[in-house]
Amino acid sequence: MGFLRIRATVDERPGRLASLAAALQSLVSAEAVMELAATYGFTGENATECVAAAVEAGDRGEPLLDEIAGRLALGVASVCVVLDPGLVVLAGEISQAGGAVLTSRIEEAVARICPVRPQVVPSQVAGNPVLRGAVLAALDQAREEIFAS
Repeated sequence: MGFLRIRATVDERPGRLASLAAALQSLVSAEAVMELAATYGFTGENATECVAAAVEAGDRGEPLLDEIAGRLALGVASVCVVLDPGLVVLAGEISQAGGAVLTSRIEEAVARICPVRPQVVPSQVAGNPVLRGAVLAALDQAREEIFAS
């Protein structure tokens, strides 16, 4: 998803890969979220702290959370128009830090730009749920192959 091209202009700042400059990752990476948070007056050691501070700030943090939600909604909507899921579960530190406050905004932003309107929730699985799911699926397949013969 990070390589999904979402804009025609190219970010020519030094150190940026041209392939990522117009990609979704350029808007939703931890670095991009920290830069955005700073423009709204939220700083921290990492993007998670910035998002958590915006959630804790209540009304003052809403504009930042709306901006992050709008950015993340681009990725969610691009998947939804193809797969039409009823539920999207977001993993990762930013969605965990934002929790339901952020995912409800993402759900609203997706509804504004996409004909599909899935429920969007933060993952309840700690750590790296994608890796964990892949490992569990591989173990299931290995067990089936070993014990089926």
